[in-house]
Amino acid sequence: MSDTAAFVIVHGWENWRPVGHWQRWLAESLRERGEQVSYEQLPEADLPVLDHWLTVLDKILAEAGDRNVTVVAHSLGVLLWLHHAARATGTAVDRVLLVSPPDPAVLEDALPALDAVVLRRAGHITPQDGFGPWPAILDWCLGRTVSWDYPASE
Repeated sequence: MSDTAAFVIVHGWENWRPVGHWQRWLAESLRERGEQVSYEQLPEADLPVLDHWLTVLDKILAEAGDRNVTVVAHSLGVLLWLHHAARATGTAVDRVLLVSPPDPAVLEDALPALDAVVLRRAGHITPQDGFGPWPAILDWCLGRTVSWDYPASE
């Protein structure tokens, strides 16, 4: 357990944090290790309002205080993170993992120097695509060597 770390997991559009999703598995796995984890249900997941989502994200980051914050954002949560980071008042964090943005070209245009790992034929990286438990993402969060093999749950 780390008293200086906090993990923020940000879901995407139409995600009601279902059982079997890798994000829920990740949150539970980190909590089992005694880590501080925020995996909040963002409001209006089926019809998001950017300002409402930003308000929740700002609150979560403020609660993390001066911990070393790792953000893991998926799908529309990636765009939420980019909106947050682009604001002058956006809270800085230590590490960010952007998983399966709605349109990968968004990242190419916005962050051309970004180190990227492409999982070919991985779909949108959901349980339907074989991503329930995903040991590689847990390894990344914990600072371990990562093998980004697919499918995730072999």
